[in-house]
Amino acid sequence: MKKSLIAILLALAMALPMTGCSSSAKSTPTPAPADTSAPADTTPADEGTTAPEGYPDGPISMLVGYTAGGGSDLAMRTFDEFLSPLIGEPLTVSNLPGGGATVAVAQLQNSKADGQTIGLVTLSTQSVSPYSLDLPYTIEDFEYLGAFGAYTYALLVPADSPYQDFDDLLEATKSAPVQVSYTSNLHEMLARKIIAATEADLDTVYYSSTSDAITDLLGGFIPVALGDIASYSSYVTSGQLRVLASCSDDRWPVAEDVPTLVEMGYEGAAMSSYLGLAVPKGTDPAIVSYLSDLVYQVASDPTFQDRLFEVTKLQSLAYTGEEIKAIFEQVYDEAAEIYGPID
Repeated sequence: MKKSLIAILLALAMALPMTGCSSSAKSTPTPAPADTSAPADTTPADEGTTAPEGYPDGPISMLVGYTAGGGSDLAMRTFDEFLSPLIGEPLTVSNLPGGGATVAVAQLQNSKADGQTIGLVTLSTQSVSPYSLDLPYTIEDFEYLGAFGAYTYALLVPADSPYQDFDDLLEATKSAPVQVSYTSNLHEMLARKIIAATEADLDTVYYSSTSDAITDLLGGFIPVALGDIASYSSYVTSGQLRVLASCSDDRWPVAEDVPTLVEMGYEGAAMSSYLGLAVPKGTDPAIVSYLSDLVYQVASDPTFQDRLFEVTKLQSLAYTGEEIKAIFEQVYDEAAEIYGPID
């Protein structure tokens, strides 16, 4: 049924014009961050970063597989504010939601390989969704330009929850399973890693809507949520929700006193979802090199990093195309250990 649905969504996406405005027990690898000791120039591009002759040929389309106004959309628009002056052309965000953001990635795969279309790719679309959806693309169908941000995750409870910390939750699961909500296939993979590492008896409950998951958590209809910082942080700062543990490599900046599961000794109970950029396979290497340099320049800029956190609360980072592709490939292999190989 899921494969039929994604096939229909992909077919519709290819037929319509683009519109809109907007692990086993190993942790996801974390390549060394860029040197951010000095701000990168924003105009013009760094010396030596020269556009290939004839490029770009007009405005550039940025494909985003998420709805306008969401965390990923806002992150992409924030990045574009810094990238556009370097390129010297406007960047138009085209929102193409559907299939867990895979519709937009499939559209990117089928776009002309001329550098005029760039797409947002994530750990979910490249590494995890292939195990649940019949997708027309693989990791190898793209040239990766780099990555600039990451969603981090945590286990959260209402402020009046009897679970004051993760130890309380773990102790409770020894008597009976405790329900925990999740909203994506990547969350499901992370939940499996947490269960394997901690031996907590968690009963995962899928929600198709993050807002519904938050509503039920606040209303006491589900005791625990596995959530991302962009969606849940405002409820933590307002005092409505409490973080039991960070499920990424770093503590949440809105709950710095709460340790990560890895810090607690649960090796492997961590994952983040990276926001990467890619162009179709076959794009001129000179264009790929030029865009990669600019993506890394923006991602390394402390002014951009501050702005990204201000707008989305996402973790900033600066990874090269080779680094983000290596992460996608490693997590893809880890997912095979959990879900079994793809036929």
